[in-house]
Amino acid sequence: MLQHCYHTKELLAAQAAGHWGVDGSNTWKGLYGRKAGIVGMGNNGRMLAERLHAFGMDIYAFDKFPVRGMDYIRHRFAGSDGDSIDTLLAECDFIILTLALTDETYHMFDAEAFRKMKKDAFLINIARGGIVDTNALLEALRSGEIGGAGLDVLEEEPLPQGHPLWTMQQVYITPHTTPQVPDRAKRSIKIIRENKRRFEAGEPMLNVLKESDRFGSSDQKSGFSKLTNSGLSKEQIEKLPQEESEMDNERTAEKPTFSADEIERRVGLLTDLLQCGTQMIVSTYTVSGTLLTTNAKHAIYDTLFRSSGRLDEAIAFGRNNDGPLIITTKYGLMWSVIYEKDEDTEADLLHTIGPVLSSPLMEETITEILKNPQIRASWKPKFIKYLKAIKTIPVPEFFRDTMMLHYCVSGRYIKASEITFQSFEEPDTASSGMRGNYADFFAFESGITNYIRTGDIHYKEKIPSAASTMQFFKTIIGESMTAGSQYATIFCGHCIQAAIEGGISPDSVYTKSAIYLKNLTTATTNAEIMQVCHCLFEDLLFQVHNHKGRPAGSKEIVACTDYIDAHPCEKLGIDLLADRIGYSRYYLSKKFKTETGMSINSYIKKSRIEHASYLLVTTRMSIDDISEQLHFGNRNFFSRVFKDETGFSSAQFREAHRHF
Repeated sequence: MLQHCYHTKELLAAQAAGHWGVDGSNTWKGLYGRKAGIVGMGNNGRMLAERLHAFGMDIYAFDKFPVRGMDYIRHRFAGSDGDSIDTLLAECDFIILTLALTDETYHMFDAEAFRKMKKDAFLINIARGGIVDTNALLEALRSGEIGGAGLDVLEEEPLPQGHPLWTMQQVYITPHTTPQVPDRAKRSIKIIRENKRRFEAGEPMLNVLKESDRFGSSDQKSGFSKLTNSGLSKEQIEKLPQEESEMDNERTAEKPTFSADEIERRVGLLTDLLQCGTQMIVSTYTVSGTLLTTNAKHAIYDTLFRSSGRLDEAIAFGRNNDGPLIITTKYGLMWSVIYEKDEDTEADLLHTIGPVLSSPLMEETITEILKNPQIRASWKPKFIKYLKAIKTIPVPEFFRDTMMLHYCVSGRYIKASEITFQSFEEPDTASSGMRGNYADFFAFESGITNYIRTGDIHYKEKIPSAASTMQFFKTIIGESMTAGSQYATIFCGHCIQAAIEGGISPDSVYTKSAIYLKNLTTATTNAEIMQVCHCLFEDLLFQVHNHKGRPAGSKEIVACTDYIDAHPCEKLGIDLLADRIGYSRYYLSKKFKTETGMSINSYIKKSRIEHASYLLVTTRMSIDDISEQLHFGNRNFFSRVFKDETGFSSAQFREAHRHF
């Protein structure tokens, strides 16, 4: 493209003749502001688009399927949506081919395609020679239908001596070659070795060709060629057999079929991965309740599952339900259950994670458990030891592990909202101090979390006052700290889930929620527990409200704001953000201000002040420590900026919110 713009052949000829300059050079045009059409948006096409964008070109993109991301591409055409390539052909100064040669794309660029192109258009083929009809190209060049061509590939390679293309002034030919990239051979060998391993293990292999990748009969013209050249209507195109991408098939397939051995292997792999962090117990049961496999070192955990009645309830639940289940006991023990079903949709096996604890066991809870007459006195010390060895994990993380296990068993991606979270009624509920209507509680909680999900800051007009809300919690949990901690943990987990569904990035939500969840474990009264829940609820609610009130931005700028909000304590700046999303500093700065209405530094300062407010309210950190953690340099500068943003000094703000 640069050689064509700078007329390299003419300049080299002038150099050889000892002439300074070339007549007409003042009329030559560079790449900036001109239109480039890329046909085929795979890896090569996308990488080319990034580089042409850096030259300031107006990019047109055509692909068989819709082009995702890369918001600077303003002209997008997808064959599967019924779009024609004609606009790209008619308007672009440069047309670059980066697509595969298949039966569908053979001779895609023929005499009809060249007639639709601009008279000075320049065709570049860095894909495969068979995509271009060489005879039609030769005629288009001779007749002046197009301005020139850059050919790294041709139908016949090497191009025979004496072929007319060799001597055409407007044609540049390279012998299907490119400089070697670092480690190319090493990376290729790595893929070959991995495919050898997968083949021997009976696993799906990498880079497998599909039927549509086939190139065999060069005389047929179908599929993509029809779609781009025949002028079919969108309705007619929709009747053609369309293929989905491999990833779309993987994500949308409702019921992938795995053999029992494959499921066992996948579950075993996840079990090993879970041991890298929190040591998790993963077990498999039959529908009759027989324990088949477990990585638990002691039978007590299976006994807990059975004696609590949770195994029977899980089996019963699976008879009429497909989705995963998380079940709890009044002591805060949790299990997740995934159902492996046969063709008749009857549960065949139950895969479980657990037990885990939603919050650490308190001494009063252990004392209450030991009142059970079925636990012999001689065995109680060992029983306490096993109870204390059960891992504590935040509810959102347990949801994540449950979703991963479900994918291993079913091959289907699910959202957290598809998990049933159920606390089955205890036979001795009254003795635990827990009372009230549980259905009402969960209905109330669903309404509360929906306000977060929608960012509705006017919720106080629609629900009872704070005092009656607290009374509602008290009606459910009574005076039991154990019950209060359990329900608070569940409630906070649902608030976090609602905020993520409301559009806040998981990183940002988990970062903001971490201290609230920590404060739950240190609360000494139910009033403190309720206050922590209330603070988390309002914090996430306003975060979603602000997010939804922000003008809709591009994916890249949203990624920047989410990263800033989730990492206020890091050293942030335009260099870091530009590297993360692949923009130049200048382009990112300009685009960020256009979409958000403020500079990157201003947004970072605003986000850090919001986080400082959160730390002032929820922690006992000194103002000096907060200033240092958020990179304000010194206390005086932090205090001045904080007052400018909030109208309060940091000390005044903390005093005004002491009740939190």
